Amino acid sequence: MSLPIELHEIQIEEIRKLARDSRKSLSIMDEMPIANDIFTILAQLDIRLLEYPIQSDGDKPAFSAAIMYSVEDGNELVFIGLNTADYYDKQIFALAHELYHYYTKTGSHLSRMSDGDDNIVEAKANRFAAEFLLPEMTLKSIILDEFKSSKLHLISEKAILRFIVRLQCTWWLPYRSIVKRLYEIGAVLDGQYQSLY
Repeated sequence: MSLPIELHEIQIEEIRKLARDSRKSLSIMDEMPIANDIFTILAQLDIRLLEYPIQSDGDKPAFSAAIMYSVEDGNELVFIGLNTADYYDKQIFALAHELYHYYTKTGSHLSRMSDGDDNIVEAKANRFAAEFLLPEMTLKSIILDEFKSSKLHLISEKAILRFIVRLQCTWWLPYRSIVKRLYEIGAVLDGQYQSLY
């Protein structure tokens, strides 16, 4: 398992700003979990959602979500196809990932949860999804309140695992997304990230 692709500081700040502005335009405060309200957000943005369960085919994972654009008589139609065979938290993350492509107009796109390790656009979309669903400043505040430190370097792995589970229950993010998020904000070290992931 390799470490996630590293975005530059300017890229990260642009993504934070996009996520913050997107949440603000939708009247969602930073400390408020989006969770399954993502479906309401899609309706607010007039994005049509097509849901269908598609099982994996052998070693190749089925897609998580896909975004498609169509222009009819000058009107833009946006569709997101969602694989409902995925775990529910992964569906929420996949929809937020597709919102990055929607906001940045990066074109029609098919995503798999395994995408992003070596693709800069996918890494940005994953970072946006994480920031949109659980803003960095909110996560840092939660960690500080819980552990009285912004770093989890000296905290036992069992305590971190219990903390991650509580985050999952509140914010409805996939386990690995939370672990990656903790690494992205510097709360865990490389070795902790590798072990937890």
